[in-house]
Amino acid sequence: MKKIWSKYKTLLFFGVFILPVYFCVPSSNYTDCKWNEDFNKLKFEGVIQKKYLDKSDHSVPKVVLKNFQNNLDTLYLFGEDTGIYESISLGDTIKKASGTRLILKMKNQKYVAYKTVEFGCDSVELRKEEYLFKLYDLLGNN
Repeated sequence: MKKIWSKYKTLLFFGVFILPVYFCVPSSNYTDCKWNEDFNKLKFEGVIQKKYLDKSDHSVPKVVLKNFQNNLDTLYLFGEDTGIYESISLGDTIKKASGTRLILKMKNQKYVAYKTVEFGCDSVELRKEEYLFKLYDLLGNN
C-alpha cells in the first residue's frame, strides 16, 4: 500500500488540486471574447478630452469623451490590441454604434470608418472552450 501511495502521490496531487484550478480560471481567450462582446454593446459619440494610463487601475488605457450633451464618458480599453488608444488624439471626434466594434472618426465634417476594435478573441478556440462557459458564469467569472 505504501508503495502504491508513493508511486501515485504526484498524480493524485495533480488531480485533486491542479485540475480544478484549470476548470475554474477562465482562459484568456474567454476573457478576450467577453471584452469583445461588452465593447460591442457600447454606444458613444463625442470629442476626446483626455487619454491616459490609469496608474491607480493597473495602468488601464482610458479615454474620456465629452458627448454632445456635455456629459463625460470614459472608455476602458484594457486588452484592446488594434492600437486604437495609440492612434486617436485629443480633440478627435469619434462615434460607435451599438452592435458593432467599428469606430467612426470625424473627417471633413463627415464620419468615416476608422478602426475596428478587437480584444484578441479567437472564435475557433472559443468554440472548443464552450463547455467551460456555464461553469465560468456559474462561478461569477464573467
